[in-house]
Amino acid sequence: MKRLIMCEGPNELVIVNILLENEALIFTEDDLLGLTAYHARQIRTSTQVKAALNIYPGNDVLVMRIGDKQSDALTIPVDYQKKITGVEKYSTLPELEMLLIISEGLAREFLSHNSFAVKSFQIQR
Repeated sequence: MKRLIMCEGPNELVIVNILLENEALIFTEDDLLGLTAYHARQIRTSTQVKAALNIYPGNDVLVMRIGDKQSDALTIPVDYQKKITGVEKYSTLPELEMLLIISEGLAREFLSHNSFAVKSFQIQR
């Protein structure tokens, strides 16, 4: 079985890559379709994901969707329905993304572009 990790945003992708690099997951990069995680919300709109699915000869791909909201349904194109055996959804907490923003030294920039975050930050101080 191969795992197709589809991350909703760049923050989730960075977090997944950190976890993979530190061997903090129950699988390794060798278990991933294309040996990598992808920044993709849907299969049909990602040329990288479609290419990886086209190259892989097996019919045992588990899709793992990671994002801060999972309200949109994953549409599996007809061409790939036989390749994909299941879909799992994982939701990240906003605090996890904030920790990444802080660790990258981007908190001030983030707060300058996000008025809701500024209000939330001020209330909790």
